[in-house]
Amino acid sequence: MEQQIILTTWRTLQKQQVSFLDLLRYHSHINRHEIQFIRKSTVDTQMLGKFVVVACYLTTRRFMPLLDGTLNVRNVFKAMCWDFNDFRKHKLSGDLKASLLNYFRRCAEVGFSHNDVVTLQITQSLATPYEPFFVVFKQGNVVTVSVRGTITFGDCLTDNDGYPVEQEFRGQKVFAHRGFLKMGEKVIQHLKEKNLLDGHEVVFTGHSMGGSISTVCSYLMAREGKTCKAISFSPAPALSENLCDMLQDRVTSVVFERDGIPQASIHAAKTAINRVRDLKKGLTPPDHCAYSKLNTEPDHFFVAGTVVMVWKGQFYEVDRHQIGELSLQFQTLTDHAGASYVAECCQVKEQSSQEGYLQSQTDFF
Repeated sequence: MEQQIILTTWRTLQKQQVSFLDLLRYHSHINRHEIQFIRKSTVDTQMLGKFVVVACYLTTRRFMPLLDGTLNVRNVFKAMCWDFNDFRKHKLSGDLKASLLNYFRRCAEVGFSHNDVVTLQITQSLATPYEPFFVVFKQGNVVTVSVRGTITFGDCLTDNDGYPVEQEFRGQKVFAHRGFLKMGEKVIQHLKEKNLLDGHEVVFTGHSMGGSISTVCSYLMAREGKTCKAISFSPAPALSENLCDMLQDRVTSVVFERDGIPQASIHAAKTAINRVRDLKKGLTPPDHCAYSKLNTEPDHFFVAGTVVMVWKGQFYEVDRHQIGELSLQFQTLTDHAGASYVAECCQVKEQSSQEGYLQSQTDFF
């Protein structure tokens, strides 16, 4: 997607007679806007504090030393009913072993034990696209699927395959990101083979590309008439606007302040360029939300479902068009880090617990 956005941005710059210097000159106009909140979100912050760990630590590159005897490589794979020889056949690198063990330790801190893992889809190829890396937890009747974000070059190739695939859903023409759609179909197929869909309450979660795939999985489940929930952290835009609206009750997309990945779309780039074009002509474009809507086309991608923004320690619902225009700030990169989401969501979770207005876990489904 990144390469497509760059190429499309370059063509749009030429077409609109806008230079990169113009973007830099007017960047303050692009960035200078106040977020218009719809309302304070009633999202279950305690639940969110658990899922942010399950989603974001799967993508982190920070490794911890190999762990003690209670949680080690052999015990993890024994708990998943895998023979240790199966683990050796995977030929996992030392870094990946350490990363997985660190991940399971972090998950255990929020109530997801390695004993709850029923399947672990590992992808070690550095250059093969469309190969999802995900972990499936099963606790009672609830199945939680955590999909890893972008790490390998193959993941980048998947991100870049952003061709809008046209499909029909509920009598409407909808569009989906081709790379994420292929990944989502593989995740769903794996769950079907393991009999983890029918009769279960399924939750998809992930950070960055993993969040986008989780969103697409929710759409694929809805297309088959199955219920599920998706909690996506910093997802890249992956679905057309009408499809995003149809998933309003299924998907919660969490965005941290000025995170740039939820703005990483051809629509957002074109909208920013058109704003600069109008400013050069002496025109006064409308606010960012309204301007994003004016520049929307049927095959443009957006962040799906209910969009919840973490802003200065609080959760707010916002219109998806609030993040529909590309922002040119260094903060758009730093706010994307999984560690930022874990720190902020867990902090809000602790504050909310003290205030005592959490919803019950059963209300989540």
